[in-house]
Amino acid sequence: MKEDQASYFESNDFLDLLTCYENMVEDGASHYFDGIDISNIAEFYSSMNDDDKAMEAIRFGLSLHPKDTDILITEGQVLLRQGRSVESRAIAESIDDDNNRELLFLKGSIELFDGNPGLADEYFHLSVEADEHGPGLYADIIAIFTDYAQYDFAQTWLNEALALEPESKDFIEQQADLYFATQDYGNATKTYNLLIDDYPYDTYYWEQLICIAYRQENWAQALDYFG
Repeated sequence: MKEDQASYFESNDFLDLLTCYENMVEDGASHYFDGIDISNIAEFYSSMNDDDKAMEAIRFGLSLHPKDTDILITEGQVLLRQGRSVESRAIAESIDDDNNRELLFLKGSIELFDGNPGLADEYFHLSVEADEHGPGLYADIIAIFTDYAQYDFAQTWLNEALALEPESKDFIEQQADLYFATQDYGNATKTYNLLIDDYPYDTYYWEQLICIAYRQENWAQALDYFG
């Protein structure tokens, strides 16, 4: 989901849409937008850490489409990122769409925020079932469990993801990052080096290796990575 969304945000279609919306806001003119378009605009602003603009877009969208599911889910996501889980939960529970993958993911995210990783895991499984096992959704689930330091859940999802797509760069990178997060530096180093074999100019992998070397106080190795 995040990777697909990031690619969409860089597309000409989205940039044209965003320009149209921002021109409307600047000029004070009225313009019609679909609910999904407003949802994407709000999510873009949120991804840029501009929640004020995200909420402004959401308010405008709801004035056009008062009960639009996509806009409401995005509002719930923005509120949760602000730590407002009670309000986010109220929005999620107001939506009657049991097979909506984004809604199920939001509900899982709320439970994880509120300290219920087992229930979050159940919602995430339902979300994947609704998504027909989309790889982007697996990546999001692994990332959020890792962010919340729920490493056992993250590894379980990674095992399943890698079984589905063993050559996936994204999943292999997430495995390396999970090794790093759990301080399994031996396997982290091995996995980052495997990625470097295929992507030698990706500076992120070199930076991670340098960080590992510093944490292990292996100064010579760190200098070698810098070279």
